Amino acid sequence: VEARGYIPLEQGGGFAPPEAAVYDSLTLRLALGYGYGTLDTPQTLHIHRGVEAIEPDDDEGPLYSRDAFAFDPVPLGVATFIPENEAALEVRLDDALGLQLFEAAQEGDAILTDDEAFESFLKGLVVVSEAGSSVLGFEAFSEDSACVDLRLYYRDDPASDTAQQRYVFAPAPRTFSCIQNERPAPLDQLTQTRSELATAATGATGY
Repeated sequence: VEARGYIPLEQGGGFAPPEAAVYDSLTLRLALGYGYGTLDTPQTLHIHRGVEAIEPDDDEGPLYSRDAFAFDPVPLGVATFIPENEAALEVRLDDALGLQLFEAAQEGDAILTDDEAFESFLKGLVVVSEAGSSVLGFEAFSEDSACVDLRLYYRDDPASDTAQQRYVFAPAPRTFSCIQNERPAPLDQLTQTRSELATAATGATGY
C-alpha cells in the first residue's frame, strides 16, 4: 500500500515585511491524527514540490483517493521521527524556496498578491513516506482551523532582540490523500461495483 498527501496552498492576504527584515526559515507543519502498526520505530517523510496543479479535471468535481499529480523528485525537506513521540512535526524546507517567497513579499510581487499567480508559482506540496512498518494519518483540518500549513519565519529587525515573526500559508480545501495498492489474485479480477459477490469470488478475502 502506498499513500501520498497532496497539499495545495493559498497565499491568503499576502504580507509585506519591513525593508530591514531578514529571512529565517521555511517549514511545513503536519499534525499527526492517528497511527497503526509499529509506532516506536523511526518513520521518514519526504516533502516534494508539486509540478502539476492539484485540482480535479472538472472544476466542480471531487478528488478521489486514486488521483495522483506529478511532483519534483528532489525533496524540499526530509524528516525522520518516531510516531509515538510526536503529536506534530515541523519539517524545515529548502531555503531557496523560502527566500523566493520572502523576497517576493518585500518587493510586492504578484505571486503574493494574486491567487492565480501564487498557484502558478507554487502548485502545492506532496508528502511521500518511505516504506515502513506503520500507517500514519495526518489531519488537514480540525473543526475550526487548519492542522497543516506552510510557515515562513523572519525577523523585522535583525539588529535588535525583536521576536521572530511568522507568516502562514494555509492549505486549500482540496487537500487530500492518494492511496494506491496492488490487488492480489483473485481480487485483481474484480470489475463490478455495488453488486452482490460470493465469498468464493474473493478467495474469502473480501467482506
